[in-house]
Amino acid sequence: MSEEEKPPKLKSKTREELIEKFMEEVSRVKPAFEVLKVVPTIPEIRRIMIIISDFEKHNNAILTGEFLAKKFNAQISVISLIDAVREKPEDLPELVEKTKNEIHRAAKHIVVEGISLSGEAVKEGVVSEKLTEAIEEEKAELVVVPKHYGEVMPPKEEEIRLGMVTEHLLWKVQLPVMIVEEGIEISEEMFNRVVVLIKGTEKKLDNLGYGVALAKPDGKIYLLSVINAEEVQLRAEASGKSMADVADELKKSREELLAVAAKNIRNIGIKDVEIRVKVGSPIEEILKELKSIGGIIVVNKAAEEIDKLGRVAEYVVRKCNLVLLVPTR
Repeated sequence: MSEEEKPPKLKSKTREELIEKFMEEVSRVKPAFEVLKVVPTIPEIRRIMIIISDFEKHNNAILTGEFLAKKFNAQISVISLIDAVREKPEDLPELVEKTKNEIHRAAKHIVVEGISLSGEAVKEGVVSEKLTEAIEEEKAELVVVPKHYGEVMPPKEEEIRLGMVTEHLLWKVQLPVMIVEEGIEISEEMFNRVVVLIKGTEKKLDNLGYGVALAKPDGKIYLLSVINAEEVQLRAEASGKSMADVADELKKSREELLAVAAKNIRNIGIKDVEIRVKVGSPIEEILKELKSIGGIIVVNKAAEEIDKLGRVAEYVVRKCNLVLLVPTR
């Protein structure tokens, strides 16, 4: 092996520590990818909740909810949440009345589109309590929310903040949540291009089932998996192989596993399936692929605890336009 082919030395780790970590990675990732061999379960969504506060400002969330309702033949409820703790008591009656008008405009639009409306409501109080109450009352199976719902000021680029309601849905609610960026142009064509992110740490691939449901009958599914360049370097250092050889081995192995999943997807009705395996920074590669594809990304929440989100999943939610976040049950 020439000097150029040798991987750069990782700092502050002995070779023994590298090998130990390498073996941990092997034992963790290999069985995780076994789930790709299982035929995905296709969910049935019959009740969708859209959370908005302003008909014009949250138009994309309404359009997204309508598209999903048509796709799943589902009913829609539309609600708004007013944080009574943060509002002045004397301002509440006027705010509630104004919000009711906005909600009713959305409800009328939904009915005009030929979709069954199961309810419309404005709830005031402690947001977390009222959100849980609304979900239980409406028996919601999927929630659509604007990314920045509830923010007084626009998010700062460097902070990539989310609205309070959106944050609560992410961290505390065990339901699939479609998070929609406002201020962009969306179309039905975008919803027919579905990117399913396969990270390799999933114990179940619930996101794959939702991806198939979204793509049916004539859409396209992209199975996207990114091999972290840091993992390549780790394995190269531990094994003594070049980084190029390790990257090629990992890509080939992952493509073979994804091919099994692709075959299963084609067998259940989605004929157009494309595999994309990349090596690099997961965040950078995901954003690059989504920019070229221009569709929805479906990603597992990827954490054992209900109030935690995987690092990649969190960043995807904050940076991408249309994200369906699916908790693993």
